[in-house]
Amino acid sequence: MGENGKREKVQFMHIPFKSTLEAQTALLGGHVLVAAGDFNYSYVESGKTRLILLFREERSAEYPKTPILKDVGYDILVPMVLNVAGPKGLPDEIVRKLEDAFTRAMKEPAFVNGMKDLRLPIEYRNSRDLNTYVAQNYATYGRMLKDMALKEETGAIGK
Repeated sequence: MGENGKREKVQFMHIPFKSTLEAQTALLGGHVLVAAGDFNYSYVESGKTRLILLFREERSAEYPKTPILKDVGYDILVPMVLNVAGPKGLPDEIVRKLEDAFTRAMKEPAFVNGMKDLRLPIEYRNSRDLNTYVAQNYATYGRMLKDMALKEETGAIGK
């Protein structure tokens, strides 16, 4: 990753997969040495795969010994954004109603247990905080892509 990627003097080849499932299959089949994605944790727990690093902002309660990027010297944002979007100009009262509904829904036991089963942290950002978070990530990763000389053909990333 930019200057940080040069630090380890390790070269990776990016192999794009259509889905995490395809990357996981390639990993299990020995076709790749490492893979990044939202893998099925039953393979970790059965010993078929090993977590090397988690792309999270905080350590996982389920895997407290697995380092995150900050632990290995990469102080960058780690976006995991599952969000709900509305059209530009959505009235504030509608935004507030949606935020209230999602705030309540995220406290429901079925949701909490489902996220725990998926080993996903529950992080809520209201619309203002989410917009700020997305803008920060866009700027950060745009710089990183520019550093790696990976620019979109349109020039939208890495300007």
